[in-house]
Amino acid sequence: MLNDINGIVNFVLLSLGLVSSQILFMRGSVSAISTVIMMDVWQATPYTAILLLAGLQAIPTELYDACRGDGGNKFFKLDFWQWRKSKAL
Repeated sequence: MLNDINGIVNFVLLSLGLVSSQILFMRGSVSAISTVIMMDVWQATPYTAILLLAGLQAIPTELYDACRGDGGNKFFKLDFWQWRKSKAL
């Protein structure tokens, strides 16, 4: 995938004209560390988003109804009920 000669990333970047020559992703220490960090973020972001969505969906709707009945605005609902109550899950 990150091969300098026939890797898909270099092929796409060259085809789109975003770079003029092939990028050596794993040659230097700075580029290797940057590549590993980008791949880790690419791998972990969807999992984290799914966990966050599942946690927000697990909050009962009765809490939102009670907030609306007490006169809570959208900021209060987001701040208190979604973020603080999702920490307990």
